[in-house]
Amino acid sequence: MERALAGTLEELKERLGGNILRWQYGAIHTMKYTHPLGTVKALESFFNRGPFPVGGDGDTINVGSANSAEPENVLVVPSYRQIIDLQDFSASRSIHAPGQSGHPASKHYDDFIALWRNGETHPMLYQQEEIKKQAEGKMYLQPKKL
Repeated sequence: MERALAGTLEELKERLGGNILRWQYGAIHTMKYTHPLGTVKALESFFNRGPFPVGGDGDTINVGSANSAEPENVLVVPSYRQIIDLQDFSASRSIHAPGQSGHPASKHYDDFIALWRNGETHPMLYQQEEIKKQAEGKMYLQPKKL
């Protein structure tokens, strides 16, 4: 056990520096939002976001699970959180990340990352008037007549 502890401390010193008081779990325990097209090296910076420091592990409430062979590559996080107010549905809140859009040129592609990372939420609109007031636009889908 002493050799294991000494080896671990040596590796952490190499990765995080000699001052143990400055060590941060998130400095080596990070997650990245990856898009399927972000696996192409030339497109990686356009499609992917991160890495971001995260806490947790496979046994915590705020899961941040990684393969033990690669602790710096977090694979599982709680992607969606919601709080439902059963007395007033309009007071319900939620968050998911990275954003509402799958298009990297959209302002909504990654706009929820900061909220998600800070444990914040946004309103879940319930009343029709609120939904209309907050709408950015409308999309009409008209199927082709057969």
